[in-house]
Amino acid sequence: MGSGTSRDPLIALSGLKADGRNGLNLMAATVSDKPFTKPQDSAVLVLGGVLQKQPEGGIQAFQMFGLSGAAVTGVDVVLANGLRVSATLRNGIWGVWWPSDRGEFAGSKLHVRTATGVTLVDPSIVRLPIQ
Repeated sequence: MGSGTSRDPLIALSGLKADGRNGLNLMAATVSDKPFTKPQDSAVLVLGGVLQKQPEGGIQAFQMFGLSGAAVTGVDVVLANGLRVSATLRNGIWGVWWPSDRGEFAGSKLHVRTATGVTLVDPSIVRLPIQ
């Protein structure tokens, strides 16, 4: 991870790899050389992910990853069908994935947890601006 400048670009990677011969392999990356503001306090920033099914069909994986301010104790994605998927959160970096047969990303919200409560956030509003 960098500061988002041309000399020190932001590079964020997220991936899944399952064991076995027919396992799931999926990788997403974000690279930006434009300055950005890291989230503070209870704010979150979505850096990227895989949020649409691929044409080959079958069960696939959706994923989303980002940064959070120091007050954030948890991030959940709540899909439009009500399914709640909890992200892994460590040192201000979070990531989450779910199988595509459990629900589409469209209409989902982030539930950002802090010591004082939960805030609902539209992921499209807190996405890293790509210019």
